[in-house]
Amino acid sequence: MKVHLAELVDVILSQLEENPDVSPSEKHLRSWLTGQGYAKTDIDAALRVVMPALAQVSIPQHRSPGNVRHLSPFEASKMTPEARAALARLELYELRDPSERELLL
Repeated sequence: MKVHLAELVDVILSQLEENPDVSPSEKHLRSWLTGQGYAKTDIDAALRVVMPALAQVSIPQHRSPGNVRHLSPFEASKMTPEARAALARLELYELRDPSERELLL
């Protein structure tokens, strides 16, 4: 995943985390991201990553977080703090399964 796309996915997930009472509709996210100044092509790419996973799993209001695998010291040293945060957020929202996470690492 490109760095800019990963950052945009992180922005979307942060928005969903900050506003759990708002349903994550694609139209709402598109208008919000456009208002934030993101390009349409970047928004399209990020929503292709996020929306299918959100459609498969309904997010309850008081959801317990998914399982997070801790990084080894070697893995943690090879990643920036932003990359670690993005990967953890993807895992908490269960947007990536464990095999995809290991592939990313």
